[in-house]
Amino acid sequence: MFSRKSPAWAAVLASALAAAAAPGGVVHAALVASSPLVGTQAKSFAAYARASLAHPELGRLGHALYFEDPSCPSKGAEPLGPPSIATMIPAADATAATAEAEKLLSALLGRFGLSRAQAVSAVPDTGLTMVSPAAAGRPWSISVLVAPQGLVLPIDGRAYFVPSALIALHELGHVARIAPGETTPARHTGAGDSVYEIGPALEQVVTTDEVYKRVHGLALDRVVAYPKRLPANGRGLELGVLANTMRVLWARYGTMEAALLSDEGLRFVGGYYKSVCP
Repeated sequence: MFSRKSPAWAAVLASALAAAAAPGGVVHAALVASSPLVGTQAKSFAAYARASLAHPELGRLGHALYFEDPSCPSKGAEPLGPPSIATMIPAADATAATAEAEKLLSALLGRFGLSRAQAVSAVPDTGLTMVSPAAAGRPWSISVLVAPQGLVLPIDGRAYFVPSALIALHELGHVARIAPGETTPARHTGAGDSVYEIGPALEQVVTTDEVYKRVHGLALDRVVAYPKRLPANGRGLELGVLANTMRVLWARYGTMEAALLSDEGLRFVGGYYKSVCP
């Protein structure tokens, strides 16, 4: 949810770890290796992590989504500004957006026979997925820690809102991409944040766009002009265009990574991001 190079990420991690270490601890929902959601997209993600190396335009898109920087990914990257995708829902819509986002989360969890309490832990100001390796008789598990009231973010003099359920959907996207028993997620094995985050971030764009349209009674295929554009070549990439395009391809190909690697996905992304890196 946050760049791991940013002060916001450091604050999130410190908050989560402090809550877990407090007297009595925090009882986290933990999904074990046999949980039905864990690793459901691991093969698709692994294939994408390998194939994306031949498509620098995909790396640039991932970097833009996560670092607000359309240049080629680098290990020492620092975010150039607050994430554009956090400016899609104004804080004034918080109550209605929360209700609509919860419906989307409930639909996803229901497909796997899970409740919110089983899959998501409430930790203030947090959007985090934590893997706990097997140790001392304790099984491998993965926990999703999410701000229960969502996040209100001041950006460019305006207040925006990210519903708790959309944070949870983003983090559960990571759960689906991590193979059962995996202790070193792909971002630590050469894939990097721009690869690891692109699927959940694009899913967040699509779902946030749907929530906004539900709140305002708009047709799902309408292109919304959101306040910020994603950094890209030229004038940038409109988030409304990105949401509508990837919604169609996601439905067609089953996973966001497969959608990106399709001929249509590569053409779309290549129209906004250069296909070469120095």
